[in-house]
Amino acid sequence: MTPIDLNLIRPEIHLQVQRSRGPGGQNVNKRNTSVQIWWSIQDSFVLNDEQKILLLSKLANQLTQEGFLIVRADSHRDLEMNKKEAFSRLFSTIQKALHVDKPRKKTKPSYSSKLKAKKTKESRSEKKSLRRKVNW
Repeated sequence: MTPIDLNLIRPEIHLQVQRSRGPGGQNVNKRNTSVQIWWSIQDSFVLNDEQKILLLSKLANQLTQEGFLIVRADSHRDLEMNKKEAFSRLFSTIQKALHVDKPRKKTKPSYSSKLKAKKTKESRSEKKSLRRKVNW
């Protein structure tokens, strides 16, 4: 899968600023420092169809009914820091969802590992047999 330049997604993002619910005391009540980012995967021009299908399937539980991926950041008292955090969360979510693991290759156990397993099994068996009652 071809990697995408996440800076190309920035124009497609809708930014919404609102009052924060995080720390800040009186600052929380007076200023809009919380950031919500809305991004529609289906309407994206940056992604190809294959990437859209992959994102929609992997992020299905994080999408709204309209198909928007919403990221909220309100942990800082500063609007700019919350914007940076929201964008980094969004980009890391996208990158994780687009990552495809390599298929696992099945391997057979080696001859030496089979011998080792057999030897440990025999030694355990002998150890347990010595715990049994002795017949005279």
